[in-house]
Amino acid sequence: MHRRRFLQSASAAALAACAGSPPSQRPSNVVFVLTDDQAPATLGVYGNPEIKTPYSDQLAREGAVLDNAFCTTPVCSPSRMTLMTGQIPSQHGVHDWISDGNEGDSAQQFLAGEATLSEALARNGYRCGLSGKWHMGDSATPQAGFDYWFAMPTGGSRYQDPEMYWQGEKQVYPGYATDVITDKALEFIDQSKDHPFFCFVSYNAPHTPYEGTPDKYLSLYRDSPFATFPGEPLNEPIAHSLSRRNVGNRDSKLHYYGMISAIDDNVGRIAARLDDHGLAADTLFIYLSDHGFLLEQHGLWGKGNTSWPYNMFDESLRVPAFFRQPGRIPGAGRVQACTSFYDFAPTVLDYLGLPPLDSPKPLPGRSYAPLLRGETAESWDDTVYAEYQYCRTIREPDWKLTERTEGFPSELYHLAADPAERVNLFDDPARQTQHARLSAKLHGWFDSLGCGDPDLWKDAKQKVLPSYVRPK
Repeated sequence: MHRRRFLQSASAAALAACAGSPPSQRPSNVVFVLTDDQAPATLGVYGNPEIKTPYSDQLAREGAVLDNAFCTTPVCSPSRMTLMTGQIPSQHGVHDWISDGNEGDSAQQFLAGEATLSEALARNGYRCGLSGKWHMGDSATPQAGFDYWFAMPTGGSRYQDPEMYWQGEKQVYPGYATDVITDKALEFIDQSKDHPFFCFVSYNAPHTPYEGTPDKYLSLYRDSPFATFPGEPLNEPIAHSLSRRNVGNRDSKLHYYGMISAIDDNVGRIAARLDDHGLAADTLFIYLSDHGFLLEQHGLWGKGNTSWPYNMFDESLRVPAFFRQPGRIPGAGRVQACTSFYDFAPTVLDYLGLPPLDSPKPLPGRSYAPLLRGETAESWDDTVYAEYQYCRTIREPDWKLTERTEGFPSELYHLAADPAERVNLFDDPARQTQHARLSAKLHGWFDSLGCGDPDLWKDAKQKVLPSYVRPK
């Protein structure tokens, strides 16, 4: 089926599935699309009128959209580790993006010895396939239950003619990286269609470099006003190089939008292939980004590490997220509960009716699978927690506290009155009761996981951090 025909047929198929067709006895397949560096505001389903994402929007409308999904760490590798293990960085040990250990003599499998979502699925009869970015160490070697392995060598790639690992060999694959990743994902689906499968489609887009985007996507936006970008001036005191290169850069905005529409076209290809095989109703389709992204908000461009000190703004933490399976997840659902990446693996396993991860560590996650099905979750606490090197955050619907280690400024925001996080109340004497309450709750949560030792988050283990001079 051509992906454009998918748009015409999918709604009818979804309605038929929800109208009373008996559910299949086959275990649900899982297609997990993970983008890199994507802000929720860049999908039409989140209210963007100028972005062109028809396939993703249709899938989202046919399922449940999460309006308050947050990553646990606003950078690639630790976020991916948390999605796979249900552990926070102070448990799995990866606090920043993996710069050394991806390939060659220094290759290290950072997931080794950890209970993972993919291994749990493999043990329960699923065939597991990866196509795209891995960035959890030793990219050349299949691991964590995967037996189909098409992996990006490091955490990023050029977009034209990318190098990829296939069967342990690094080769150049002609074409546009997003298309190449989808081609291999479709091959895996074709090979696995008669068997329960977990297809992890891990795009590096819309991550830098902002080049190599096909002109058919750039041409969609050459006259765009780029209203998603607020046009705030560069935040000079704290901006890092990514912000300095891209804040106010129209060409960067053009490529960023174009890459997202390219992802969307490929999401349409995957959905159409599931329909070709009659698998749409038998497949849980998940869409996430590995963290959020600042698009000039606060005068920054990027994620947590686009500033110094690292930032924990909502734009860096909030991610696009939707789940779709006709007949099991009602369409037009909007989940308002606050969720974090440590909830992801528990949710997927619970949704599939499988046992939780067999981890010796205390896992903080909860399943929001009932919320996806339109049910209620008893006593759901809308508090989420996050951590990054030098930062730990507690976020409630109305309040947010980020504590940093000694020498680095902490932040307290009253989100109910200041959702854009503009007025830091940390030093306000009138807010010390709220500060004390949130701080005690924050430390109590990390203590309950055996992660109260400040050395777990004071120390930068993966990269040398620049010195910090507090702005006057």
